[in-house]
Amino acid sequence: MLGRERNRHLAFGVGIHRCLGAPLAQMELRVSLAEWLARIPEFGLAGPAAVTWTGGNTRGPVTLPLRIRRA
Repeated sequence: MLGRERNRHLAFGVGIHRCLGAPLAQMELRVSLAEWLARIPEFGLAGPAAVTWTGGNTRGPVTLPLRIRRA
């Protein structure tokens, strides 16, 4: 299960520095996740130790092996 506490982060900037593409990026993410969950409702990490992360300023997974259960 994916989970995260509500967090008013500044990923897209704030005030006059607000990213003009933020609403589009947020909508694309909502649509993508809704489609994923509609098509693949049962999935999970193949193994938490198999996830590797990038370093530096941009943090994100390099590998994210999933186990998908077929219907």
